[in-house]
Parts: sequence; C-alpha cells; structure tokens
Amino acid sequence: MSITPFTLKVLEQCKITLPPNETTTTSFLPLTFFDIPWLFFSPSQPLFFYEFPHPTSHFTATIVPKLKQSLSHTLQHYYHFVGTFFPSSDLTKPPLICIDDMSVALTIAESNGDFFHFCSNYPRDLKDFHLLVPKLASSFSLEGKEELILVLAIQITLFPNVGLCIGHAFHHVVADGRTFHNFFNTWASYCCSFGSASSAFPLKSLPLYDRSVIIDVKGLEEVFLKEWRKRRLVHDIAIGREPNLEDVSGMVRATFLMSATEMEKIKCFIIN
Repeated sequence: MSITPFTLKVLEQCKITLPPNETTTTSFLPLTFFDIPWLFFSPSQPLFFYEFPHPTSHFTATIVPKLKQSLSHTLQHYYHFVGTFFPSSDLTKPPLICIDDMSVALTIAESNGDFFHFCSNYPRDLKDFHLLVPKLASSFSLEGKEELILVLAIQITLFPNVGLCIGHAFHHVVADGRTFHNFFNTWASYCCSFGSASSAFPLKSLPLYDRSVIIDVKGLEEVFLKEWRKRRLVHDIAIGREPNLEDVSGMVRATFLMSATEMEKIKCFIIN
C-alpha cells in the first residue's frame, strides 16, 4: 500500500564536528573479528518518529540548534562515528580513521507527507520511506585512488505542525545495536540538558576503544578477512552498499506491538 507521492524540501545541509575544545588526534581504530563479518552487510537505516505539533519556524529556531549542539557533544564520546572507513588497495585489514576535521553529515528537511501514515502499524510500501533516509556519501583520497567511506549520516525531517522523523544510515561495522542505542540515548540526554556540556546518560554505557581486551584464540579474524578479500577481488565491494530501490519493489514495512510479557517470553525462548 503506497501513499500519494510527497515532496521533500531540504532546509539545510551541514557537518557536525566534535566540540572545539574536545578534539582528538589522528586515530586508527583497527577492526576485530567481531567487526569484519559486518563488512558484507548494507548500512542499517533506523527511523524514529516523534509527534511535534509546531510550525517550521519554531523547529528551525528552537529545536535545530539544540539538536546540533547536543550531537556535537555526543560525538566526543562516539568519535568513531565521525571516522572514515579506509579499505586500502593492498587488501590489508581496513581500519577506521578518525581525525580532528572529520564530521557527520546532517540534513534538515521538511516534508508534506502524511506523518501518521509513516508511523502507523499497518503494512506500508517500503519505497515510501526512501526520502526519509539519509545517504552515506563516499569520497576519495588526495591521490584520487582510494575510496573513503563515511560510516554515519543523519537526516531530520519535519512534518510541519504534526511531527518529525530522525533517520540514520550507518554501517554496522562501526556500531552494533547496543552501541547505536547508547549513542542515541546519549544524544537525547545532551539535548534535554541543552545549555550545558553534561549528559545524564550513565558514563558506564559509553563505548570502550581498547581493542587489546579482545583475544582471537580461534584465529577467526584471518578467516573473515580471507572471505572479505575474495569479495573485493570478485565484486570490487569493500563494504556493503545501500540497497537499490529496485531490489525492494513490492516489499512492505510493518510494525508489531508487543507487551512486556511477550518480550520476556521471546527472551526466554532465545536463551533456552
């Protein structure tokens, strides 16, 4: 079930960097055998919908500055999100490169679409959500030979006087579900405490960057790297690409509401 075609107007495109006083030196974050298998997957594209009964003027003047500043403060803890994936041509293990001037692309947009259609529970045509998802751009090194792949992009789309949608595109290799959930909670916490550089989200939930604590006793890293190298040579793909709209033709997105009791039953089923 598809809706009447809607338009999307881009209000602003900007880049969010770390706070000026919270820079990091150049850092090469090596991948572990936990990360490498996710190189084969397409980017995750979660969407979050919120009711927001305010006009565009209020949104751009009041909410957008909060979102920008709080995102910047959040990135000081999740600086690998501003990094770039660098798959070198010699097929060595690719690192994430994080340097001071890197950033996360943020798009602010306005839509005339039906907000309640998007956040309803009945099946909806997958293509209807396409414009709400940001694009992950790629760039090239100074020599113009090596492709640098960004790992996170964010788009905030306003449905005037009704609601807003915060859409993400990120490569799973840079964050699993829990890490992304904690990133989003940290951003929300900073946004709620707008005006201060402190977050109410517990520091114990922040990511750990010390790769030395991960011991590969079974030699899985080389097994996964071998498969990744084969994929690069055969398909010339260093990391999973965004899905083609033609590939999702006829597919729908649906929402399933579950009670706490039902969720507990699923957890017990998985554990047992």
